[in-house]
Amino acid sequence: CKILAGSEGTLAFLTEMKLNLVPLPPKHKAVICIHLDELNTAFDANLVALKFNPQAVEIVDKTILDCTKNHLEQARNRFFLKGDPEALLIVEFSRETEEEIDKL
Repeated sequence: CKILAGSEGTLAFLTEMKLNLVPLPPKHKAVICIHLDELNTAFDANLVALKFNPQAVEIVDKTILDCTKNHLEQARNRFFLKGDPEALLIVEFSRETEEEIDKL
């Protein structure tokens, strides 16, 4: 068996396993939230962000943003929003030192 998949209640006995371990991400992180007037601009901005080797990139469109407007718990998480953007591009960077983060 090369792959094992299951859900709650799955029981399996393994006699041999090979893990592909990857290094932990760097300690220092920065998150940039870019407000955009058009969703297509977010797609273009994503290509620019990728040139800086981000750890993660997420696009949040107006549909999702609007769902949080009148939701009591999620409304608190909108503190960083400026105006009523059509999309957000959230870019996370991880680097070994703060100086590397500052150079971005």
